[in-house]
Amino acid sequence: MTINKLILSLIISLLIIVFELTVMPTGMFPETIGIFLFPATPIIYGLITRDKIGSVMVGAMPIVGTIIFGMLLSGQLDDIPDMMQIVYLVAYFGSLSVVGGLEGYFASKGESMVAIAFGALWVLVLFSGFD
Repeated sequence: MTINKLILSLIISLLIIVFELTVMPTGMFPETIGIFLFPATPIIYGLITRDKIGSVMVGAMPIVGTIIFGMLLSGQLDDIPDMMQIVYLVAYFGSLSVVGGLEGYFASKGESMVAIAFGALWVLVLFSGFD
């Protein structure tokens, strides 16, 4: 992996985070665009670049970054959650991150149907919710 591909995958991940935290709350775009941006981007990036590591990064980083920065900006990290909430947070957002990374990985290998299946799984996990 070259430095240029690493920088490109970081920039794309950061752009998704910025879009989700700044543009989406304004209501300029339908909410479905924001939701499907997470699973669609690693598939598209992987199919175009064939960069395995970068595709995994584009699949895994945006959801984690959006949640962390979103919680920081909203002040939700001021209250220390109990241990069970931490376990649920790690399990829920960790599973979204892992599935997103798998999407990118399989897309970068040219296995688009597997990547799309992981994309569907990502959406199902998202809608399963966090209690």
